[in-house]
Amino acid sequence: MITVKNSLFVFILPFFLSGCFHLGDPRAKLYNASAMVVANNICVLTQPKGDEKMVSLSIDEAGNKESIFNKFYDGDGLAVSSDKCIPTYNYPFRAGHTYNVSITLRSQDKKSKGIVPTARLYDVSFTLTGKNDELVISSIN
Repeated sequence: MITVKNSLFVFILPFFLSGCFHLGDPRAKLYNASAMVVANNICVLTQPKGDEKMVSLSIDEAGNKESIFNKFYDGDGLAVSSDKCIPTYNYPFRAGHTYNVSITLRSQDKKSKGIVPTARLYDVSFTLTGKNDELVISSIN
């Protein structure tokens, strides 16, 4: 015989198993960055909010483990703006290759107030082609 107690348990159990009760989840949320070619250089843009600064940058070419570039910033991080390209430190982007750029923005204000998550992740993947010796983004994910 099904009691109210048992039916309530059967109803609530799936929510616990599916992870719907992650209040205060410290994991950073993932957002889409944008990428474009400016003066034959790759320009990646994010949308920082408040006091967010870039604390990490990762660039890698798909299928080439030797091409990974990681940069971590000490202290508060590097100030970024939604209208300025993220520095790519002369990474050798080449036509005919696919790349992934990941950026972590962190808020010291949120951290000091105990607000979680304190960071947001931005990510963009794109494929480059060459046209008259100029880079062109042919697809973006």
